[in-house]
Amino acid sequence: MMAGMTQRSTWNLSGDLPQAGWHYRASFGQFNAWFSSEERSRAYLEAVRFRGGLACDRCGVLDPRRSRNGSWWCSSCRRHFSTTSGTLMDRTHLPASVWLAAAWQLTNTKSGVSAVSLSRSLDISYTTAWHLLYKLRSAMSFAHHDRLRGDIELDETFVGGFDEGAGSGGTQAPSSNKITVLVATEQATPTAIGRVRMARAYESSAPCLAKFIAQTVEPGSTLITDGWSAYVGALVLLERAGLTYEHLPTSMTSAPGHAHDYLPGVHRAASLLKRWLLGTHQGSVSAHQMDHDLSEFVFRFNRRSSQHRGLLFWRMVCALTDSAPVRRSEITGRRDAMATSDAALAREIAEYQRDRKRELDRVTSRNYRARKAARPAAEKEAS
Repeated sequence: MMAGMTQRSTWNLSGDLPQAGWHYRASFGQFNAWFSSEERSRAYLEAVRFRGGLACDRCGVLDPRRSRNGSWWCSSCRRHFSTTSGTLMDRTHLPASVWLAAAWQLTNTKSGVSAVSLSRSLDISYTTAWHLLYKLRSAMSFAHHDRLRGDIELDETFVGGFDEGAGSGGTQAPSSNKITVLVATEQATPTAIGRVRMARAYESSAPCLAKFIAQTVEPGSTLITDGWSAYVGALVLLERAGLTYEHLPTSMTSAPGHAHDYLPGVHRAASLLKRWLLGTHQGSVSAHQMDHDLSEFVFRFNRRSSQHRGLLFWRMVCALTDSAPVRRSEITGRRDAMATSDAALAREIAEYQRDRKRELDRVTSRNYRARKAARPAAEKEAS
């Protein structure tokens, strides 16, 4: 294959399952030999992008006409489009070789790379490396397809700076610089962890838990949690939406031993997350970027037993070409978008708490009236 690799016709990546030596390379030395020029890199991206057939990304017309500048011309919607049009690499000014090298480094290092390391190894600016990593982590988030099923452990943890006297649960965040992270892990065996899902949450109240469970856990699964009362409220909200789950709570205050004895999976995953953030990111985390950091950690954790690291590179490149574009305005405005989302969620939580208070008041009033009505009868029998 190496002899004919300079010809674009040899890059036929459609059909069969990905194979080492054809869809991806098995080592960094082979990677360098395979992508020794920008032309080969662009040819590979083109083959991955159109592995299902060459078609216009807007109207779907097959076999558009090739232009002299290397792009295509669609006679149906009368527009030019390139290999990167409509993908995460849309409107990029970086060479294809830089994208592929960054994807290889991110997927083939045990603990990932920082923007500083990437800028040094690829000889690009720190700002460019940071935005490049952001888009690669966005591609990783598209790799979480199926929801967890079976026996699922659920818990919440807090990431960020340390404040003395901060708590570790409840709807009140321990401090302003801590980030609430919800964690769910599958129980592959009683002692082994399967897949994991993580997400930043506004807080650990019932509406936030219900949203996380609906997005990450298949209905009918068994939820193994601690005794935090918000899980009961979350299951009530989910049942109203037609989603039912089994629930096995354990009160950690009355149970003997430690919490990690009853929920080993989520505690181990949360511990590894914090260690990874301290190692790769030097503990520098922010709430509005946490979702993408969690996407990278989940991507790595769920593929920790993979024997073919080049296959992770292949999945990453496929995600890059299949994902929708992420504009710079979306990246720079992520803090404002998070604030808007959290404000809407705060209103939803306040409404939920008001409804719950009204329901409790009605129950209390009904019980009081029942006791009051039963009191004369009891006094009459006593006389």
